[in-house]
Amino acid sequence: MSSIPVNFDNVRYSPVDRRPYFWDPAYPQWIQFLENGAWASRHVSRVKEETKDENIKKIAKKAERLLPPNLSATETPGPAQRPTLPSFQSYHAKISSEPPCHGPAGKRRTPQRRLLPASTSGSSVSARKHPYSQVPRGQTQPSQGTTDGPYPRLDYYCM
Repeated sequence: MSSIPVNFDNVRYSPVDRRPYFWDPAYPQWIQFLENGAWASRHVSRVKEETKDENIKKIAKKAERLLPPNLSATETPGPAQRPTLPSFQSYHAKISSEPPCHGPAGKRRTPQRRLLPASTSGSSVSARKHPYSQVPRGQTQPSQGTTDGPYPRLDYYCM
């Protein structure tokens, strides 16, 4: 089975069918449904007949119009030809429950910095002692080393 990338902006929830679903115009013949924690592919012609949700029926009709003319909407490919998506749990296991820079209710939280350990080698990069905004213009720190241009290296901040 082949896998396709998931754009989770396209995932919707059907209150009528009581399950999340996903349709990507790049793969018009398939609508994905979350079943038992895994995404299951359904051909649009079958979905149109099986679902009670009017929004999903509209998507299926639109998808059938986007099908290539040589691909019959009544022919449903076997499971080996269906694209699969990563499991829903594996996606949510990788993301943090908090946004990277904001706390609950929009309160700003200071980003945590991860500093690299200092090395005894003269050619390695070492962590800056102060943020870029606190260093007077034109000055560099001795531990920073040289740069290829007139400007000191920038710190990375969470945007």
